[in-house]
Amino acid sequence: MRQGTSHFFDICCQVVEQGKNQYLEYYSIHLKKWIAYSFVKFADGYLLNYIDISQTKLQEQINQQQTLLLDSILDASQNGIFAYHAVKNTEGEVVDFEIIKVNKSFSRILGISQQAAEGKKYSTVFPGILDSELFQINCQVLESGKAAQTEFYYKRDAFQGWFHLSIAPLGENGLVQTFIDITESRRDKLSLEASAVQLQTVIDSTQTGIFLAKPVWSQEGNIEMGTNQAGTIIDFRFKTVNKALASYASSHINQLIGRLHGECFPVYFSNGVFEKYCQVWHTGEPIRFEQNYLTEEFDVWMDVSTRKLDEDLLVTFHDFTSVKKLQQQQEHLLTDLKNSNEDLLEANQLLARSNKNLEQFAAIASHDLQEPLRKVQSFGNLLQSQYGAQLGEGIQFLQRMQSAANRMSILIRDLLTFSKISTQKDSFEPVSLNQVINSVLVELELRMEETKARILVDSLPVIEGDASQLAQLFQNLLSNALKFHNPNVAPFIEVKYQLISASNLPILGRINRHGKQNPQHYHRIEVSDNGIGFEPEYAERIFQMFQRLHSKQDYSGTGIGLAICEKVVTNHGGTIMASSEVGKGATFTLFLPAF
Repeated sequence: MRQGTSHFFDICCQVVEQGKNQYLEYYSIHLKKWIAYSFVKFADGYLLNYIDISQTKLQEQINQQQTLLLDSILDASQNGIFAYHAVKNTEGEVVDFEIIKVNKSFSRILGISQQAAEGKKYSTVFPGILDSELFQINCQVLESGKAAQTEFYYKRDAFQGWFHLSIAPLGENGLVQTFIDITESRRDKLSLEASAVQLQTVIDSTQTGIFLAKPVWSQEGNIEMGTNQAGTIIDFRFKTVNKALASYASSHINQLIGRLHGECFPVYFSNGVFEKYCQVWHTGEPIRFEQNYLTEEFDVWMDVSTRKLDEDLLVTFHDFTSVKKLQQQQEHLLTDLKNSNEDLLEANQLLARSNKNLEQFAAIASHDLQEPLRKVQSFGNLLQSQYGAQLGEGIQFLQRMQSAANRMSILIRDLLTFSKISTQKDSFEPVSLNQVINSVLVELELRMEETKARILVDSLPVIEGDASQLAQLFQNLLSNALKFHNPNVAPFIEVKYQLISASNLPILGRINRHGKQNPQHYHRIEVSDNGIGFEPEYAERIFQMFQRLHSKQDYSGTGIGLAICEKVVTNHGGTIMASSEVGKGATFTLFLPAF
């Protein structure tokens, strides 16, 4: 095809000389029309036909402009777009597609040039596509005439990515596909999903119950969440929960999501929890409270915290049942302790009255009982001295009476001593045990000379105590050592001292510390003798009141002396022990706190 008229002669010569037909399109400026000329050899000349093709040319220009416009539109799209038509076998089955047109975004996204795609088979441009699900979707759209959308992962050489595809029919045998690379958004989605899984794992790993719920409204107003002002919240629906919550519902997490709170835990309507949730949602002010959940299935105490999160309700709770029960037990114990203190106060008041009575008895014993005995003894002495010869054998009865009165006087004196020690209040001060025992030895000097006794005493410490009580203690111990001596052997008595650690105490249970702090050390004092001794089984019995191991004919005494010793040691926050064997002497060991 040629245009213009400057070559008419040459064209005519070629037709006549070579016998080749020619076609020429010419635009006449004068006529303002397009004319098509057809040259055909005829005999020795040629035949010329011409026709006005202005309308055809105009339509071609319009088509070209539309094509350019369409290409511009396609190329301006950020989405990849390409058109393709079906390639069928002899049976009419679609075996492939041929790509007709692609836009610039096609090449930009996929890295495939226009020349490498247009006019090429679908399977050539996208190797392996015929075996994919996407090929089947293309065939379905072509067959049904209905558009389809899908997400598809494609990998080619070094390229790989996720795409969102839209496939629509194009004519009877064609399709047009638009696609967008969603790899980044897909990765973001997968990352969010992974983060959601991690977050769920984290909240599932905690023992604290966690859930997110949205309010459910009544039908009185607009039920759209957050916009209902006329309606009423009637429940909350779970959006997110963790395993700790699911365990209380005996259910799985996925089974709880979307369910109503009141359906899973109906008790929250009656125990006041639902009202608190509504209060938080309406006011936006978070609250924390303790709540007892009591049902047929469980009885637990929860520490609940709740706050409004956007238009939802976030609730966390911790089961502190064991702590609450311990607290309740402590409250009961405090109540019992209070009652016990009241009982103890009453007992102390009774004891105070008893002590007062005992003090009154001591006063009576010291005066009212001793006075008649003194008169009996005085009159007895007069009878014996003035009328002894006249009494004859009756003097024996008088002597027995005098002896009984003397024993009664000693017994009353010992009882008085014991009662004073029992009722005497602590008035402790530093006391030198060396001075105490020296004063006792002075009092026992005559008895020591009579028995030819020898007493060795270690250097003793200064302690906090009552001097008179401590003197009574050593008086009784040394007197007993002198009294219960072997008649054929002179008494030998040793008083030994040692400072020991509290951890070396042999008996802790008998220590009475009177509320004082535990001492780190104790004074260990031994009083041992070479006397007649006693059976080991009596080692504790001898400290009881009126306990005697020998008859009063053999050894004088009231059986109160060692009871007084134990009382003195107890008053001083210590303890006393005895050990002995018959015929091998006895040892009394004192443990007194060293503050």
